[in-house]
Parts: sequence; C-alpha cells; structure tokens
Amino acid sequence: MTTRSSILNIGSGAVGGLYSWRLAQNSSVSVVCRSSYDIVSSEGFTLTTPKFGNGTFHPDFVAKTVQEAVEQKDGNPFDFIVVTLKVLPEVYDIADMIAPAVTPGKTTIVLIQNGLGIEAPFVERFPENPIVSCAAYVGVSQLAPGHIKMIVENEHLVVGLYKPCKVDCTAQRAQFVDLLEKGGVDVNLADDIEQLRWQKLFWNASFSSVCAILQTDTTGVQRAKETVANVIRDVVRAANANGYEFDEQEQVDLMIGMTANVAPYKPSMLLDYERKQPMEVEAILGNALRKAREKDVDVPYLQTVYDLCKALNSENLKPKL
Repeated sequence: MTTRSSILNIGSGAVGGLYSWRLAQNSSVSVVCRSSYDIVSSEGFTLTTPKFGNGTFHPDFVAKTVQEAVEQKDGNPFDFIVVTLKVLPEVYDIADMIAPAVTPGKTTIVLIQNGLGIEAPFVERFPENPIVSCAAYVGVSQLAPGHIKMIVENEHLVVGLYKPCKVDCTAQRAQFVDLLEKGGVDVNLADDIEQLRWQKLFWNASFSSVCAILQTDTTGVQRAKETVANVIRDVVRAANANGYEFDEQEQVDLMIGMTANVAPYKPSMLLDYERKQPMEVEAILGNALRKAREKDVDVPYLQTVYDLCKALNSENLKPKL
C-alpha cells in the first residue's frame, strides 16, 4: 500500500484553499487557518469553480497555528509545506512561522507567492531542505471565510527550481507536480523560476503599483500609460543587469497590449489598499529596486512608485488599537 504524501498548507486563503483541495485528491492535507478557522474547522471549504466543478473540502486537520498542526502529527514529519501567505516581511517572518513544521533534510518547502527574491530567506534558514518555487496564474477570490470562487475558467501553475538552493530539488519537484496533475491542475515547469518572476514583475511592479497610487483599475491606469511604460523599462533594465536578456520595448508592448485586451479589474495591491490591508510592496517593488542598486542601475521610475506605495502602505501597517 502506497503511503499518501503529508502536506501542510500555511495561508489558506483563496489560492491556498483551491490548491489544497486539488492536492487532497491524492494526499493528506492539513491547513493552518486564521480568520477562517471557525468556519473551515466546522464546515470545510466551499468551492465554486468552472474548471473543477463545485465541492466542499474538509482538510484532514485544521489548525490555528503551525505548532498545533505539528503536534497532531505525533512526531511524523510533513513531506511538503505549501506556503501561500502574502509576502509581508514588515508584518511577519514566514521562515520563523513554518520552522516548527520543517524537518531538516526531509520536508520540501513549496512557495506559491508573488514577488521577487522570496526564496532567499528559506534557503538561508533551511539549507538542508529542498525548495520548490511556483507562480500561479489563476483568478480566484475568497468571497467570505472558507467560501472560494474561481472567477476565470482556467488556471495553471508554473513549478520551478530556484538555482541558488543548496540541495537538488528535482525529485521533490517531480513528486509535487505528480500530485498537482492527479488533482487536475495544469502545470508548466521552469528550470529558473527567477527569470519567470522577473517577467511577472514587469506587469506587477508597473500596473499594480500605479493602479494603487492612482486608485484606479487597469482601464483607468491607461491614462498614465507613459509612467507605466517607464516603470516596465526600469524593471527590465534591472533584470538584464542581473543576467537576463529581455527586450525593453518588446516587454512594454506585451504588458500594455495584454492589459488593454482584457476586461478591467483591480490588481491585488489596489484591493489590499482599499481593504486597509498591507500591500506586498517589498516583494513586488523593494526587492527589484535593491537588485538594481546592487548593479548600479539607475531606476528612477521604480524608485518613485516604491516610495509612493511605501507611503500608502504605512497607514495600513500601523498597529490596530
């Protein structure tokens, strides 16, 4: 009898809930929930999707904390920890958070998150553990605690290798991909996830930030198209200084043209600001800016949107009294 893989999801929002459901088709999945703990522990996740159908997903175990999830395992290690939390280093340290569940040399850490340079803290903290880094292309929202709706028909997950990782992650990536595909997830592979993260950043660093600054959606932001284009150019220059060979104008045309051809929507940074939640400023803007500075690349437009978004973010980072 084949032993089912043991998975812990940390960050069980819309993306975490969706992919935990699909992974649970062929593995044992526990989740750590915060605001949705009461509803998920009693009723499970309720999912509405055009691709996978509708369903209710009851995780094997629902915990309020990572430590609680570890204790219910009675000393048995998790095979995978899937992190789908927002990257907010000003608010919490995810490496510290997951540490109780990481067995050195055994547990594979899977990151399904936005931004650039997000893997580095895990490589430093857990040098003996495989790290698999993913980029999700999916439209999904949590309408209410535990109630998740996929708002586009299709999704796919790019499952990549992070070259600076200190251990060979090839076998663990293959095992994780197999679990995803058995759950019906569309998977693409990337042998250099950082290259893909730079390319995603061309859009996120420009459209997401300017939409948040102007408080407008992806159609309204077209009125500031030159600023958007200049941010894209800055990020492309930073990427190229770090070893890649992207064409500036090609990426500008691609990002602006692609956005003009889809229905207007509000990027995640704007939604976070409107909800008075912290935006992922450091992961989406700050890390790219720092990588540009390390290579002495002048990126004035990236610097400006970083400064403005950081100022907007400061209000939502204040402790709630």
